[in-house]
Amino acid sequence: MIGFVLFVIQGPVSLNLVVISNVFAQTLPTSIAEVVVCWVLVGASFESLVLVKSKHEFKNGKMTKNITAAIIGAVVATILFGVYHFAHSPPFNQLNTVLFIMIPGALTSIVFFVGRNIYAAIIFQNLQALFGVMRSIDITSFTHPIYPLLIMGLVSILILIAADVFLVRRKIRRSDTTTKPV
Repeated sequence: MIGFVLFVIQGPVSLNLVVISNVFAQTLPTSIAEVVVCWVLVGASFESLVLVKSKHEFKNGKMTKNITAAIIGAVVATILFGVYHFAHSPPFNQLNTVLFIMIPGALTSIVFFVGRNIYAAIIFQNLQALFGVMRSIDITSFTHPIYPLLIMGLVSILILIAADVFLVRRKIRRSDTTTKPV
């Protein structure tokens, strides 16, 4: 809801539900990839690395260590998210735009590292992407349902859910059920 409110507050080019649905579906596969790579893989890895490396260095307790690690993970993820845009198409690969794009990246970091929910982070990130993408496309071509885009968005979600259920959660369930030798 916060992502949608931020989207509306920015004054998007259109609030037409069909346009929003088409653009949301178009940007969704990219948002999934961005969140999985920048926040889940890289950001969380840096967070874990800080936790491991700082195991004996923090004297103020576990909470300080966890917060510091999350902040470092968030900063690394946000920077990577910005830097990745240099490989994008114009206008998203221009220095001023890359620096500006890091603002929604920082907000996505907050959503991911506070909420610890990949789905919420993806939806939030995608809602932030809507504003910029809608400003760079011909809106009139998005006023009717574009079924290939909608199908692509749906398939992207299904692949993410399948990966989560069959790869991530399966490993978690398997490690929870293993018994330790006495």
